[in-house]
Amino acid sequence: MLLYRTLRFALRSALGVFFVDIESTGEATIPERGPVIFAANHPNSIMDTVILGTRTPRTIHYMARSGLFKNPVVAWIFNRCGVIPVYRKQDDPSLTSQNESAFEAAFEVLRKGGCIGIFPEGQNAPERRVRDLKTGTARIALGALDTPDPPERLLIVPVGLNFENRDRFLSRVLVRFAEPIDATDFLADYAVDPRAAARALTDQIQERLRCVAVHILDNLSVELVEDIQKIYGHQLLDALADDAENRPELHTRYLEKIRASTAHHPSLDDTFYLKQRISDAVDYFLEHEPTRVDAIRQHIRAYKEDLDQAKLRYSFATRPPETLSLRLDALKLSLYAVFLAPVFLWGVLNNLIPFKLTGAAVLRADDEAKRAFTGLTVGTLLFNIFLAVQTWAIYALFGSALGAALYAVSVPLSGLFALRYWRQLARYRDRIVVRTLFLSQSRLLDRLLARRKLLLDELESLRETFMLAIQDAQEANEIGIATEIP
Repeated sequence: MLLYRTLRFALRSALGVFFVDIESTGEATIPERGPVIFAANHPNSIMDTVILGTRTPRTIHYMARSGLFKNPVVAWIFNRCGVIPVYRKQDDPSLTSQNESAFEAAFEVLRKGGCIGIFPEGQNAPERRVRDLKTGTARIALGALDTPDPPERLLIVPVGLNFENRDRFLSRVLVRFAEPIDATDFLADYAVDPRAAARALTDQIQERLRCVAVHILDNLSVELVEDIQKIYGHQLLDALADDAENRPELHTRYLEKIRASTAHHPSLDDTFYLKQRISDAVDYFLEHEPTRVDAIRQHIRAYKEDLDQAKLRYSFATRPPETLSLRLDALKLSLYAVFLAPVFLWGVLNNLIPFKLTGAAVLRADDEAKRAFTGLTVGTLLFNIFLAVQTWAIYALFGSALGAALYAVSVPLSGLFALRYWRQLARYRDRIVVRTLFLSQSRLLDRLLARRKLLLDELESLRETFMLAIQDAQEANEIGIATEIP
């Protein structure tokens, strides 16, 4: 499909600008040929299809709710990209009978060795949680295997889509492909009890999906998990890297970087892994020792209030003030701000209007979950239109093709630099404020340091308790298995 390949190329280029980084793990598990169903979580509306579609060279026929086809332009694009409409009961109960044709279309794609893309949660799930899955994915897989002339094998690949910040421009995304599930393993049970087999396959999809997508069981714990990661993440990564049994994939290079540098930035895969481990620990203590969770919430809240009072960020937690040099930072800031200010101003001058218009379009999006996709599409369109008009104006004004070409190259590069420049100034400002507090407001700083140490000690104690609980559970499980062996 030419339109699909063209859109994939264009969107991949746009994503490279919209997100600062898109990491993928587990791509080697994706079969190069043969029928495959990609079953992904659904945290970011239409952006999820864009991310997944650009992470694999295979053409994916998505199954999308029929309401999206009401727009004639969207319907035209979807039809030529092989999108299959699904009629949901909550949208229009009278149309659900048409889902038989949707299933038949999916069966045909799979019989031909193609790929289907499904979001089995059934709706957008913005919170960091994988909802209970619908059985539609399993029913399509098993139904395709139960048709005349079925494929010999059909694999389901669970995909975890993890957004660092789903609405923020220049944030990061992690796409994790799980080990495929062979649907043919459930075919014998399907012949006996189709409903039970579909449920069993769905449970396995859900289990693997929750391993590759951040799954925080209690929605009220999302902020707590985020706070703990920001305060304790570096030390936790150090502890887990020391324990090879916890996660062999935490390579020694991360451990070396942590110990050698105060400015270590772990990989996105490690970041989301840490978040999931923290979430697991929070769930454990909510069940077994809820008072400790309440206590840590209160201490974090007090710590954040002190940070707000001092107008500091979490960077204070990972870089103590005694490691900062006021003179050196002031010198760096001054040189950086003065010598690169012209580049910053050039980027702002040439990009401010499309940037502001894109921001306004994002805020007017009818659905919060569509903001990222709105920013991607509207921003790409506006920036390219303005760039074309401005480049033409430069050529018309000066009559130099070379000058116009250099201008066209400078505009997007200087625009991206302007964003980085502004954020870098904010970081330098924070470091100088911390050092200034160290010199002038020792009482407030002492309170911050005391709260920070108390928090880290408490979190380390919780980690040790949680790891012992895991070890005890594993030993009990091994003993149980051993007693069952004759």
